[in-house]
Amino acid sequence: MTETINSINSELEVCELDLNRLKPVSEIEEEFESVVGIPVQIFRKSKDLWLQTIPTDHWTLAVQNRKGINSILK
Repeated sequence: MTETINSINSELEVCELDLNRLKPVSEIEEEFESVVGIPVQIFRKSKDLWLQTIPTDHWTLAVQNRKGINSILK
């Protein structure tokens, strides 16, 4: 079953999030919950697995993406 964010939080208004690739993952997750009102967890793909980024939440999106791409190339 697919749900829209609006169906989870009907009081949500149009908003913008700064998904700057130089921001730590932890800040993006916190901002999403603060602005949208829904907690999120960012994952990184490593070969055929999706890994929670909890141990590396201090890494930026750019670093997370680079690690994911490098796992495919090896």
